[in-house]
Amino acid sequence: MKTRLLCDLLDCWYLDINFLDDLLNTYEIDLDIDDIRANFWKVDLNILIYETYEIIKNMFINDKKDEIESLWIDPNDIDYQIYTNFMDSHLWFNNSDISELYEKWEK
Repeated sequence: MKTRLLCDLLDCWYLDINFLDDLLNTYEIDLDIDDIRANFWKVDLNILIYETYEIIKNMFINDKKDEIESLWIDPNDIDYQIYTNFMDSHLWFNNSDISELYEKWEK
């Protein structure tokens, strides 16, 4: 019943809800829904996934800052992309060294 209600509210399928839930649990993320609503003026599943990947990206950069800097890359200038399309969403880095580091770090 709760899942069906969430699917109706977020206009998605139950596997999409599970995908977001897995991301949030794996990385122990607690989204600030009020902040998301204030920034985007709405809340939908793709926005929630996007914001989750932003947090994951920041966690990765903070955890691997020294290794990133050893590659002569400024952690503040990392080129990345977040693609959101429900459970097909993902985060990737446009630098192969950073991408490889992320794949090793990814939980």
